[in-house]
Amino acid sequence: MKPFPLLGLLAMALLGCRGAGEPAPLGRLAFIRGDSLYVQSLPDGRAHLLAVGRGLAQPRWSASGEWVASHAGAALRISRIDGSGGQDLAPQVADFAWAPGDDRIAYIAEGNLVVTRAGGMGAVLVARTRESAAEGVAWSKDGQRLAYAIRPAAPRAASLASGQAPPWPLRPSLWTIPARGGAGAALALPSNFEPGVPLVRGWTADGLVLALLPASDPLPAATGAPLYALGGTAGPKPLAAQVLPDPDRVAPRPAGGLVALIAGAGPALLVAASGSAALPLSTAGRPALSLAWSPDGRRLAWVELPAAPPGSAVPRILLTDVGSAGAPAATRPLGGPPGRQDWPRWARDNRHLVHVLVDSTGTASVWLSLEGAAPRRVLDVLAPPAGAGGWNGALDHVAWGDLVDYWPGPPARH
Repeated sequence: MKPFPLLGLLAMALLGCRGAGEPAPLGRLAFIRGDSLYVQSLPDGRAHLLAVGRGLAQPRWSASGEWVASHAGAALRISRIDGSGGQDLAPQVADFAWAPGDDRIAYIAEGNLVVTRAGGMGAVLVARTRESAAEGVAWSKDGQRLAYAIRPAAPRAASLASGQAPPWPLRPSLWTIPARGGAGAALALPSNFEPGVPLVRGWTADGLVLALLPASDPLPAATGAPLYALGGTAGPKPLAAQVLPDPDRVAPRPAGGLVALIAGAGPALLVAASGSAALPLSTAGRPALSLAWSPDGRRLAWVELPAAPPGSAVPRILLTDVGSAGAPAATRPLGGPPGRQDWPRWARDNRHLVHVLVDSTGTASVWLSLEGAAPRRVLDVLAPPAGAGGWNGALDHVAWGDLVDYWPGPPARH
């Protein structure tokens, strides 16, 4: 692993350390403006420059809130928010994810699955071979295992010319492996699974892997693929016939086997990973996206396009309480100033909600909301990602996660 260049370290030492000691009772934001990465404590902190570099994207907090990972072009970097240092992890990284309870990070570097503890050395858990490469990664809720897909190599031209099959399987597969190293285990896929590469979408708290199983490669973004729960003794369980590949359309509950998902473009549903009947959260056919559970698993937020004349509807955040048995209560709007609400994220207190608001001029900002209280704008300007659509009349996915991430506070200790 290579350290940051001297200039980057100097910038973090001079600028990043100023924000690390600020109180953050409601968590912190990490966000990108131009070629700069900032951090900001909530609710009353100021933005502090953490790092500078070209092509910065996808800031992501570690569980402790002491590190921020980000892409710099294709490279993956981690930065310590007190300004004391950082690491270049790999020059070519496709996917990465922090562990849920500590500062380990898993990433796919040129087909290799690697796990690194922040500030330490990396260990290759799955090495790329001429036959196959790892793709996608997701941590189990307890941080003990990782799920990933295997993409088989294409046959070489010589094999195709001779009519001979290559000496390795051409069928994609889905695996889990202990996060501290060991033998991987292939998950049983449906017998009718067509050879598209699975897209891992997380784990349930009771240890099932959630994945989209496409019928073709690449996965069609406009139509999505069936969602399955895999790894149970009863075999693969279909949860939805069509789920789009955008992030935040599949959200396993923090405890138990319940999964919130968005079927197609909508509506939002609650489904047990055992494959039982779905419970609707919203009106059939209503466009929805961006599901988010509160840390205690008792409340759920999502974005929905309400019923209104064509072209005048504005996407808003809806809330519901979910009992221990999985039955949702009545749905209610979050409220707040006019504009498109998006990207809901819960604070550790299970009450405050951080979200994006886009006004009628297309200006995006970040707000902190609490039911029954006046919302607060905590970040004045957040430049919409490239390709973001209009502020009303549609509910296209906007990749806010390319520019901003929220740390809700340290994970609960049991």
